[in-house]
Amino acid sequence: MTDGLSRFTSDRRTREESSWTGEEDWAAGTAENVDVVDGNLVSRSASGVGDTPDSGVARWTFDDADMESGEALDAWNDNNATINGATTGATAVYGGESYSFDGTGDYVSAGNPSSLDLTNAISISLWMNSPSSSSNWAKGVSKGHDAAYTLQINHGGNECGSMRVWGSSSAAGAVGSTNIYDGNDHHLVGTYDGSTVAYYIDGELEDSVSAPPSLNSVSDPVWIGRDSHSRSNGGPFRGRIDDPRIYNKGLAETEVQNLYQTGSI
Repeated sequence: MTDGLSRFTSDRRTREESSWTGEEDWAAGTAENVDVVDGNLVSRSASGVGDTPDSGVARWTFDDADMESGEALDAWNDNNATINGATTGATAVYGGESYSFDGTGDYVSAGNPSSLDLTNAISISLWMNSPSSSSNWAKGVSKGHDAAYTLQINHGGNECGSMRVWGSSSAAGAVGSTNIYDGNDHHLVGTYDGSTVAYYIDGELEDSVSAPPSLNSVSDPVWIGRDSHSRSNGGPFRGRIDDPRIYNKGLAETEVQNLYQTGSI
């Protein structure tokens, strides 16, 4: 199968057979600029980045091609992020390459631009892979420490993800139930739309709860792989993170499913 940019080849089927079925068939093939998601081929452009959606605020592909002078380049806007200790060029979770985090001090900082100070609505997505648990409150993408918003990659040591938000007088968290520390690739999404916060894994909604009407506006930086808290409970993550994105709206369930299956909302 090929479209000129992407190709998938396999010798598992004879020429008399016409289709692939099951994980073993897909695993027997070789993919170039294409991903296999739920038994479907998802074509990727040479750069891996399509048009910026209207709600797209930041996207760091974590591909080597989107890195320059120690920064992870924002493929959608100008929110380039400084790499602090994370190992670049690691095996991809989605796309070309990923960043590997050591679970102690590695992180990537996007700073505190006004575009990331989202108080009315936000969605965060990323791909991750880790064979063993990180710190009890490991962070994927976080603005401050228990301050505004965070997509967590370990909720209180339960080895599941969560999306947590903080308003002026209350906080809320949607907590998953699926163990994500199994050595497999997982797609995590957290959404907040001004009334509800929700958490998804691999395109499936796991939890949603009522949330504050607006989030705190804070000067804390947005970090990936941990938060800016000075102590160990800054939540350092151990494993690989890939293609983190931030949107300025609460994605609908169908958009989350599209994002997981096709790479676009």
